[in-house]
Amino acid sequence: AAAAAAAAAAASTNMGAEEDTLPVPVNIDAVNEIRLVRKGICEQLAQGALPRMGGSGGLTTETAGKEKNGHISNEATEREATAEYEKELYEKFSAILDYLCYEPTDADSWYRAGLCLSFKADIICDRLATPRGKEKNNAIICLQNSEPKAKESFPLLDLRAKQIQEHKAINAGCVALLGDDLSPYISHPWSTLASLRSCSVKVKSFCWRPDGEAIDTETATRSKDKIAFDEIEAMYNQGDFVGWEIAWGGLFVSAVTDMLKKCFTTAHYLSVQEKYLSDDTDELCYEVAETFATSYYAELMGGVSYGYPMQAMTESQRRNLAEESKAYFHAAIDFAVTRKLEENIHDLYFMIGKCEEKIAKTLVREKFPQLPEDRAGVGTEAVSREYEAALRRALQSYATAHREMKKAEHERGLPDVQQGGSSHGIAEIVYRQHACRMKALFVAVQHPKETRDAAEREALRITRDHWYSNPSAGAAYDPQKDVRDSVWEVLADCVSAMVKLRHDNHFFHRSVYRHAMALLWAPVLCDPLTGYAQGSLGNVPATKSCHLRGLNTGEGACAKSAAAVISALFDKKRPQLCAVWVATTANPSSFEVLNDAVRKYDALRFKYVDAYIDIMRVCRRRDVLKTFLGWVDASQRDLPAFYDTSAAVAGAAPDTLHSKESLLRGSGLLWTTKRRANRAIAELLHRELIELEGTHNDSVTKRIDIFKEAYSCFLRLNSPVDDKAWKSQKVEEGAVIEVDVMCKAYQDLEGGQSTMEMELERSSHLTHKVKMMQLKAAVAKCEELFPALVPTRQRKRTKRQSSKSTHGSDRPSTLRGEEAAASGEGKDKSPKKKLITSEKKEKKTKKAAVAKAKSKNKTPAKKSKGTPKLSSKESSSREYITVDVPPGLKEGESFKVTMDIGEGKKKAFKLKVPSGGHKRLKFQLPPGKKQSAPGSRKAKSGKAKSAEGAKQS
Repeated sequence: AAAAAAAAAAASTNMGAEEDTLPVPVNIDAVNEIRLVRKGICEQLAQGALPRMGGSGGLTTETAGKEKNGHISNEATEREATAEYEKELYEKFSAILDYLCYEPTDADSWYRAGLCLSFKADIICDRLATPRGKEKNNAIICLQNSEPKAKESFPLLDLRAKQIQEHKAINAGCVALLGDDLSPYISHPWSTLASLRSCSVKVKSFCWRPDGEAIDTETATRSKDKIAFDEIEAMYNQGDFVGWEIAWGGLFVSAVTDMLKKCFTTAHYLSVQEKYLSDDTDELCYEVAETFATSYYAELMGGVSYGYPMQAMTESQRRNLAEESKAYFHAAIDFAVTRKLEENIHDLYFMIGKCEEKIAKTLVREKFPQLPEDRAGVGTEAVSREYEAALRRALQSYATAHREMKKAEHERGLPDVQQGGSSHGIAEIVYRQHACRMKALFVAVQHPKETRDAAEREALRITRDHWYSNPSAGAAYDPQKDVRDSVWEVLADCVSAMVKLRHDNHFFHRSVYRHAMALLWAPVLCDPLTGYAQGSLGNVPATKSCHLRGLNTGEGACAKSAAAVISALFDKKRPQLCAVWVATTANPSSFEVLNDAVRKYDALRFKYVDAYIDIMRVCRRRDVLKTFLGWVDASQRDLPAFYDTSAAVAGAAPDTLHSKESLLRGSGLLWTTKRRANRAIAELLHRELIELEGTHNDSVTKRIDIFKEAYSCFLRLNSPVDDKAWKSQKVEEGAVIEVDVMCKAYQDLEGGQSTMEMELERSSHLTHKVKMMQLKAAVAKCEELFPALVPTRQRKRTKRQSSKSTHGSDRPSTLRGEEAAASGEGKDKSPKKKLITSEKKEKKTKKAAVAKAKSKNKTPAKKSKGTPKLSSKESSSREYITVDVPPGLKEGESFKVTMDIGEGKKKAFKLKVPSGGHKRLKFQLPPGKKQSAPGSRKAKSGKAKSAEGAKQS
């Protein structure tokens, strides 16, 4: 209402100013006619479809291009294309707002204005690297070999009060938006740095005003705005364009979200007024409530509190958003039932269940009520936590959604969605119902020993009424039955549901993840005392494992079984890494709209990828992880990573592929995936080194192999030891495990310290400088032992590469094209030949290192006399000579060249005429020979002619 009044007032002011310029005299009828014409024009401009970008579920426009010259062809136009779309949204929003100045009670226009703002917020959120995107790892897929730590619990009222206090404390220093005018956040695109800079200049005028103009009540707010603006401006002045762009992105999303909520609130209020209700507006009322509820849930799903600086969302904020979303979903259902609309209300019940799950998640730390001594340990119904009530409501909502969908299918012939990316119809509801039951078991078993029994009995009460295999089992539930047997029955029932869903829907990926998770948690759900000691590598007795589909027996059977299940999503190389797709229907539900967002798609992929990496780490499958890293390098850059990398080069397209960028700093899906996979490989190597401690000669070859793999791990960081990024890494504290593995492998190979001594050194006096010195020594040793692994940019140039170019030319000595063909170098030094040569050299170096390591533990032998070996300098002193090809000879014919090899001696060389009609030929001299041949480029005179060479031959 305030926005409408402000817009109307502004329009009236502009109208009055324009009326003064009208010809005189003007009567009231002419003024009304002019206003009516303007209103009609504004209405026409406001009509029409809203601007939409291409589908954002699969590969985006930025990642759909082909590689060309080291970058994606569409990367150069990504920013400009997105900025054009933002401008189109602004033009449509302005046209709608102009019409609202004449008709402020039009609910449809307020709704469309809110949609324009929601589209703008979505495209910024999809491209913004958020704190949650860098640190998100809330889901525990693999069990640790330790008991869970006890968390402090509170009564319900105290818990709510404490969460509110935490929210206020965290957001005390945050700024939701700068200034009191939100127009710059709409009129300026966020996608380009130039328009972002223009916006910052505009906003500055709102934060910096002449003294005396600000009202006393606004002094504190303006002072806070000035401090925030100065901090953001300092990033720009220091060249930190990445941080500067992210900071403004948080402010843009916060401002736009604030405006769209006002538009949707006004639209919802106007749509439900009796005087505006009609058969034509019934669908609008339903759609406004559903869209507003979906908008609230999308904000909750992101888990980020936007503004400056961006923060992870607090528990209190999550619960408030979930309750708001649930309230509007209920409003949509009530309106659809009251007005008897043919809408798919089962989708709304489904979303209400998800909201209840989010609410329950914020109440996990609620304290269990104290029971009387005569009722302690008894599964009673009288006293329960709000957490239990919320989960029961969630399961009931899913059951209602299932019934409503069956009813719609029967009455209206609504077809069930059998396969797709975002939703699978009834299968999606069934999955969510039993996934909720499974998660209730996981949460209960994570309680400390003191409250675990009460938590598991609570979980059994939650899950007992919604069975999959045997629906009547809930009626036969016995609270006095052994908890362990009851928990296992529920787990087996949930796993049966997951297996059946995957069997009936080949593209249903969600059940695969939950099935693997159930197998990983099977040891602790079978027996928490022994399960936490063994972790996911534990075993389950055959009498119980036979009831769990996909679970084998034997050593490490649980983790290996989970690896077999999760591998179904990674059975082959895919552009999106795992078997996940987004396929939105023509009339998408709220759930499908949420899953169509790029950030949701990336979050879903990352959840599966992270689980896959963690399971392969537990199963110690290094080769699988290395292969997967190759898939990641072949994938296209994701949007948040592109915008960060582009901002680092002042908004231009990235000049390197993401596979060549440093892993010490970055953001986005691919960067996080590579960092975690590489870290997992390093952890496995570190574990292997610890297992080799105490062995001597028999493990030398193994140590060298680990040293080589550790060096490969280090090289994948794409950060040489002289990179400035190392200064910000706390390597002395073990922050980069790749460095620890390199140093340990090097010290073990050289007869260094034990693990205990290294840990003691790290905790006492090891500094960053000392650690980097150890790393440099280890890298130097690797370059000596494994020359084939040394990156091209770091390899030492050979004498042939550093030799002078041809006479009178400044070109590099490496030959290309026709010159290489003429000299025969391309034939002799093909990539395959170079690889074979480097491998032979590496094998010789490796044998020498093994012999050297073994000789440390033996009595020094007497040095044998014999012919001394050539030094590396002497062995590499080979020279090349270029001679003229005698005229008249055909391709393949032979001719001889006589050369002076020093000390008055001469030697003849037989050469063949190369193909291509070249007039010169380059060949290699034997080591230690000094060339001086007539007709050669390296001859002392340098002016010998080919005729003279032919005469001598």
